Order: sequence, then structure tokens, then C-alpha cells
Amino acid sequence: MRIIVTSILLLSLFVVSCKHDKKQMISGRWYGAHIKELDSMFKSSQHDIDTLGGNGNAATNLELYQTTNVDSLRHGLQLMHDSAEQLQAMAVHNTTFDFFTDSMVAISFGFRSDTSKWHFINDKQLEMTELTGEGKGSKIQMDVVTLTDDVLTLKFEMEESFSTVTFGRDKK
Repeated sequence: MRIIVTSILLLSLFVVSCKHDKKQMISGRWYGAHIKELDSMFKSSQHDIDTLGGNGNAATNLELYQTTNVDSLRHGLQLMHDSAEQLQAMAVHNTTFDFFTDSMVAISFGFRSDTSKWHFINDKQLEMTELTGEGKGSKIQMDVVTLTDDVLTLKFEMEESFSTVTFGRDKK
């Protein structure tokens, strides 16, 4: 009986010691990899483009959109929409987070960088307080969707808009 109890205690100690501390897991450099979910604003605007002029006749379209050629208007709006999505994807690919164990994080957005203080609010939320830049003192909270040794997925929400972005340890 004593051997069984001792074995269970040793096994429990082994399992607990193998667990990674979240602060240690997030420490290091993370490179933006991809947008896992499209921003809700992009979904809404795509819906608007897809349904533009679908319920009207030429006179209604002229009154609402100042054109009867709704297909050309839709095409132009689609080009602007696609360009904005590409710019967002480029921004993600140019973003790096350098998390330090002293709760500092250096954030680079290509040619611009900021420094923030970070901490976990709970197991599923990360909060950053900007220390430099235009937003000095502002706080942002993100949902931690995934945190492993190689993958960090964060969900950013601002007002009614959101994006889920995945970061990796290696730049690809």
C-alpha cells in the first residue's frame, strides 16, 4: 500500500513539474503568421458589396448610388476591400512580439515599435499597457486562444470588430 501511495505522489509531482508556466511559455520572440478569422468588419463589408444593388431597378440605383451601373461600382468597391485585406495581412506578417519574463514586451510593426507591460489576467486573457508611443498608458486585452511552445493565437477585439491572429516562433 505504501508503494502505491508513494508511486501516485511521485507521478503527481512529475506531472506538475512537467507543466509549463504560461509566463515561460510566452517568453521569447513571436512572428505574425496569419489571420485565422477575418475581421468582422471585413465580413460585414463583403456582405454589403455582395448585396449592393440587388433589390433595385435602374431608377432606384441611380437615386441611391448615383449610378445605374451597379456592377462597376461593386467591382471598384471589391478592389478596395481586397486591398484593405491585403494590407491587414501584410501588417500581421510584419508584426513581432518579444515577451520578456520581467513582464515587458517589445512590439514591432515593421518600421514602428512600441514597448508595453504585459500580464495574464487569467488563463485565457492577456493584458498589455502601452509604455511608449501615441497610446501611452492605454490598455488592450486579448483572448489567448492557443498558447503552446510553438503557437500563440490571440483574439483582438475593438468595439464591434475582431481579428484572430496566429503567431509562431519561426519567421516563415
